[in-house]
Amino acid sequence: MGATQKAVFDRLLEFEQQCLEHHPQSQAGGEGGYWDGVVYRLDEFFLTSSIQEIEEIIPVGDITPIPGAKPWLLGLANIRGNLTTIVDLGGYVFGQRTPLGSSSRLLLSSLQNRPMALLVDEVFGQRHFAQNQVVSESPENRKADPQWDSIALYVEREFRLDDRNWGVFSINRLSKQEDFLDGAA
Repeated sequence: MGATQKAVFDRLLEFEQQCLEHHPQSQAGGEGGYWDGVVYRLDEFFLTSSIQEIEEIIPVGDITPIPGAKPWLLGLANIRGNLTTIVDLGGYVFGQRTPLGSSSRLLLSSLQNRPMALLVDEVFGQRHFAQNQVVSESPENRKADPQWDSIALYVEREFRLDDRNWGVFSINRLSKQEDFLDGAA
């Protein structure tokens, strides 16, 4: 390796070290310090799912309906050359269709290694949650809420951030439900 190449390589190593020093996990004192998620709204609930479970956030496009499918199975779409199953997450969880609006988005994920997209009301972006922001118990008013009962099965825990509880919605847990895997009406 020539002197110029070595100097460039050394400079890249310096940049990498600087990035690692400013990474949130290193500031939190180890790997367990922060949890990263995509935050979104489903009906009245503010949720987050792990960035490992969501590949991409995309606007709602053309969807081809599937005859004989359950109402929450909206159909199929061609997303980047892949035939993707489109699921109305609110329709599945609450039994009522999610209204399509300008803020509606699809969370691209996978189901048994096949592309799947979940329709949600709104996506706010990505957030870093500190482990000390975990809420130990759900608020009392949720315990009597029938919609909370519908979604509680998929919420692993909650974080408190910006005066709001963000439920950690497990797409992995959702994908293991037998009735979710059977989209035939």
